[in-house]
Amino acid sequence: MKPKLSFYTNIPTPYQDDFFTALTAHVDLTVVFYATTEHGRQWFVDQRPRPYAVHWLRDSRVACFVQRWLKDYHFSWGIFRTVLHDQADYVIVGGGYWVPNAVVAMVLTYWRGKTVTFFGERLTGHPSGWWAAVKRLLLWPLRYACTRVFAIGQEAADTYTAFGVRLPKTIVPYSVAIEPFVQEHQPLAAGNRPVRLLSSGALIPRKGMDTLIRAVRSLNEPRYADLRLQIVGEGPERPALERLIGDDTRIELLGFANVDTLPSLFREADAFVFASRYDGWGVVINEAIAAGLPIISSDAVGATREWVRPGLNGFVCPADDVGAFRGAIRRLVDDPALRHKQGRYNRAFREQTSSAHYARLMFQVIQQDLGL
Repeated sequence: MKPKLSFYTNIPTPYQDDFFTALTAHVDLTVVFYATTEHGRQWFVDQRPRPYAVHWLRDSRVACFVQRWLKDYHFSWGIFRTVLHDQADYVIVGGGYWVPNAVVAMVLTYWRGKTVTFFGERLTGHPSGWWAAVKRLLLWPLRYACTRVFAIGQEAADTYTAFGVRLPKTIVPYSVAIEPFVQEHQPLAAGNRPVRLLSSGALIPRKGMDTLIRAVRSLNEPRYADLRLQIVGEGPERPALERLIGDDTRIELLGFANVDTLPSLFREADAFVFASRYDGWGVVINEAIAAGLPIISSDAVGATREWVRPGLNGFVCPADDVGAFRGAIRRLVDDPALRHKQGRYNRAFREQTSSAHYARLMFQVIQQDLGL
C-alpha cells in the first residue's frame, strides 16, 4: 500500500502539476492549495482531472487585504479544520515559511504527532543584522515542527543553514515533465534557416527582456540579418518593449503560451536566452535543458547557477550586461558546432532534472523518514 502524502502549497502551477503527477507513481497524494491564483500570475486553474486529490482553501478578508502588498500572503480559517482532519502519514508544507497557512500546517501537524517537512526556495538577505534576527524568529515554527527541509537547489539549502536551520536537507528543485520538450535530432547547423533564439517569461522589468532586445539590436552586421529572437510571455512592459524593438523585424513578442503550446516553441528554437534580473529558481532553464537547447542566462537565476556550466552547456552573463549577452549570442550564432555540442550535453543531462527523477528521490526520503 502506498503511503499517504499531503502537500500544502500556495497556488497551482504547471511545473508543480508535473511533479505532483510524477509523485502519484509512489504515494497516495493529496495537494492542499492555499488559493486558486495570486495577483500578477499568468497561471490559471486547470479544470482537467488530476491523478491526485485536490483540496482548495479560500483566503480570509484580512488576507485579501494584505495581498495588496504581499501577493503570496495566505490565511484561511479552513486551514485548522483541514490539518486536524488530515489522514496523511507524511506532510510536506510549502508556500513560504512565514505564511500563516504554512505556520498553522507545520505546528498543528507536529502537535498531532505526524511527520512534517518543509519545501522551500532560497532565503534572501544576509544572515546577520537586525533583519536577519527577525527572519530567524520567523523561521522558529519550521525549526520547531519540521524534521527535514526539501530545498529548491543546493544554494537554497545553504541559505537555510546560514540562518540557523540545522535540519537535514534534501535537494529537490522545481522540475518539469521532460517528454513534451524532447527533440532528439537538433540540427547541427542553421544552413539557410535563420538561427532562432527563444526567451520565455512575464513581460515585467525583473525578467530583463529589454537586455535581450538591446543585445540583439546591437548585432547589426549583415551576417546577423536573419537572426530571430522570439519572446514568449505577456505583461505590463509590452508597450515599452515594443518601442524598444522599433522597426527591428528580427524580434517578435509572441504573447502568452499555455502548457500545451509552449513545448513546441522550445523544440523549434536553436538556443534559449534568459536575462532575468532575479529568479529564485527559474523553471524555464529546466524547459530549455529538456529541449536540449544551449542556454545563455544571467547569473541572477538559481537554476542557472545550479545547472549551467559556462562553455559546456551554455554561457552565464552578468545581469543587465548587454555587451556580455551580445558576445554570448554572437558565439552561438557563429558556431553551429558549438550549439550542437552544448545541446547534446543538455539532452544527456535532462533526465536528472526531470519531475520523474525528483519524485523518485523524494519518495526514497519519505520511506527513510517513515522507517518503511
